[in-house]
Amino acid sequence: MAYDPTDLRSTLPAAKPAVPERFSGSEHVKFRDLPPVEKTGEISTWYARGQNFVVGYSDLDGSASFRRQDQPDEYVVLLADDNLSATVGDLTVTGKTMLVIPPGDSTVTITGQGRVLRLLTTRSADVAALAANASSYDEPHENIPPFQPWPDPPGGFKIRAYDLTVPPWPTRRSGCSGAPPSWSTSSTRSRARATPPSSPRTPTTTSNSARSCWPANTSTTSAGRGPPTRRTGAPTSTSGWWRRPSR
Repeated sequence: MAYDPTDLRSTLPAAKPAVPERFSGSEHVKFRDLPPVEKTGEISTWYARGQNFVVGYSDLDGSASFRRQDQPDEYVVLLADDNLSATVGDLTVTGKTMLVIPPGDSTVTITGQGRVLRLLTTRSADVAALAANASSYDEPHENIPPFQPWPDPPGGFKIRAYDLTVPPWPTRRSGCSGAPPSWSTSSTRSRARATPPSSPRTPTTTSNSARSCWPANTSTTSAGRGPPTRRTGAPTSTSGWWRRPSR
């Protein structure tokens, strides 16, 4: 950050980051063009890595168990399809779910048909060695900072599960009988765009009579700039669903 010359902080010595002596390009691995690294009758698995992480991608049709012994840090198991279920310890989840597995010994048993992804750091050296592009990292890529782990979680390590199945936007609001919430807006010259809140909140402008979920023509205003208009067709995401017209 550059300070004004009259600011005393401008006289402080500036720390200069180390300049890499060797530049390394990005890595791009196409699993569909490669044979699986691990294959049984029910599961095929490929691996690729970056400087600090490893991705394991598996196609499953049946049941498989992923075991880790003396795992040095947390890792992620991602169920990418609805027809999958996973059991780890006393926890069982179904459908699209992200599991965070603590360090140490663990066994995750997955049943069903679909895609399973695992995300590990390169501290899991045995998994990193299986990556299709492992030889690209025989020497560290100097233009990528070294791995730095997050601080330990305040409540200690434990299995964490996050449901990735999110309903379409309107039904995510409980009740869903009033007008759309009065979202905040950001304006760039002649155009303002509604920005969805990070969590549901009470609308600042409502109607006394109950109405269906967010009708296409609404008199609810946002930031005093007139009613938002709705794109034609069903929304596929929350971003940009309610948009103000250009002026």
